[in-house]
Amino acid sequence: MYLAQPLCLPVNVNPGMLFPLQNIKSNNDIALLAARVVANVAQFKDKLDRKALPVERATSGKKANRCAWPSSTAC
Repeated sequence: MYLAQPLCLPVNVNPGMLFPLQNIKSNNDIALLAARVVANVAQFKDKLDRKALPVERATSGKKANRCAWPSSTAC
């Protein structure tokens, strides 16, 4: 079922792992955090609309080893 999905899946799907721990003491703090999140999402959407995101490329310069086991003689 998982491997049958033709779409790309994100690696990090839990937003709790992406956001740093917050010290929220009041409803005002919650509103400020929500406002920052919405503003940053709007900035990101603007970059997407302008196609201004840089292309990510591997920096190692090495080709990937297609063999699952490097010591295997099947490669």
